[in-house]
Amino acid sequence: AVSVLQLLAKVAFNIFTVVILKKGVEGILWGNMASVALIGMALVPITLRYSGFHFDAPKLKAVLRYSFPLVPGFLLGMVTATTDRFFLTRYSSLSVVGLYSLALNFVVLISVVLIEPFSLSFGPYRISIMKQANAGEIYSRILTYFVFILAFLSLALSVFAKEVIGIIASPEYLDAYRIIPLLCFGSIVGGTIYVFQTAIYLVKKTEYMFYVGIVTAASVV
Repeated sequence: AVSVLQLLAKVAFNIFTVVILKKGVEGILWGNMASVALIGMALVPITLRYSGFHFDAPKLKAVLRYSFPLVPGFLLGMVTATTDRFFLTRYSSLSVVGLYSLALNFVVLISVVLIEPFSLSFGPYRISIMKQANAGEIYSRILTYFVFILAFLSLALSVFAKEVIGIIASPEYLDAYRIIPLLCFGSIVGGTIYVFQTAIYLVKKTEYMFYVGIVTAASVV
């Protein structure tokens, strides 16, 4: 319900800032910020009502020890996600960047349709599953089915990409379909990472996420 309300608020604010106030790209930024602020103000009293407001130093210490190693990994992930455009812009042409960006927009559909909903639904349960006697079997089955669906969607997107791009884009962008299969493979690998991370979180060895980020960033560069 909160997600739907935030989406509606974002659309309403963006219409107001872009269409009525004529703010352009700046209006999109202000509209998004306003929608987040509105939902945040609505959630604060609800959170305080059920959780209260108090300080627990021992819990804070445990949370920081658990979460702090994730911060460098997140920053490395941002670098990894933007490195591709940097190298394409520096050592290629803007037309190649345009082809790459168009292909990437198609592959993002896999994340929107499957990876993000799966992460939101599997995330709250993956910790509780470890308490079950057959936890290993459950994790393996989830991974198998998830990869199968990811591969099926990637194959479908790769097969029909040329026709779809030919309909929605101008002819000079048609070659973007050639790199969609490679980007789909990257989405499959990236999607499975979320499942494999479960073991790291279960044993509370989050520092390994930092090491993984370093290796990933180095290999991408």
